[in-house]
Amino acid sequence: MQGENHHESRFFRSLLGNPGSLSLIVAPSQRQSVEQLHAVTASFWNIGNEVARGVEPGPDPDLLSPGDVSKLKIELKNGSCILALPGSGATIRGYASVSLIVVEEAGHCPDELLNAIRPMTAVSHGRIVALGTPNGKLGWFWNAHQQRQWQKFHVPSTAYPRITKEFLAEELEAMGPLMFGQEYLAEFIDSATSVFPQSLIAGVLVNDPDFDRPTLE
Repeated sequence: MQGENHHESRFFRSLLGNPGSLSLIVAPSQRQSVEQLHAVTASFWNIGNEVARGVEPGPDPDLLSPGDVSKLKIELKNGSCILALPGSGATIRGYASVSLIVVEEAGHCPDELLNAIRPMTAVSHGRIVALGTPNGKLGWFWNAHQQRQWQKFHVPSTAYPRITKEFLAEELEAMGPLMFGQEYLAEFIDSATSVFPQSLIAGVLVNDPDFDRPTLE
């Protein structure tokens, strides 16, 4: 789980430092990816207004191309572009040489999404940033959390100063410790449909190619 200001700063570095680059925001629904695109667009406007004091709120002429701010994309004057896409592997294929892909609510995006977006960074050596609240110990987000190739950042709501301790205490009482741990402490918990906990299953698995597996003979 990573704060919005962190991944927005990644967009700034990727777009401003690499003219003509392409970045993508994907999420379980188009609405969610569009909302994040709006947040990034607002940040670009704020940068422009900080640089040029007294400028009315809106696209800064030194950053955004006039007329190229829409619900689904923003384009900078240096040719860099951000697109907002739904998190479906079947509908987002076809993009290549992508510099940065941000996956919002990654725990709720289907497994085939990762298979669709990984090849997009093959030539560009781009980065994939997966954000969101855990959704049980299953799926690609959980698997990525266990793999060394991913750099992990854990930011529970208790570390967020704008959320009060009183509110969190009320949520803990209302939700119970398991769901509270997932939603507010960013903890991966066993799925409610699992018969056995993931830790028990992992403890009986054998990762040995020479293991003599029993047969029915």
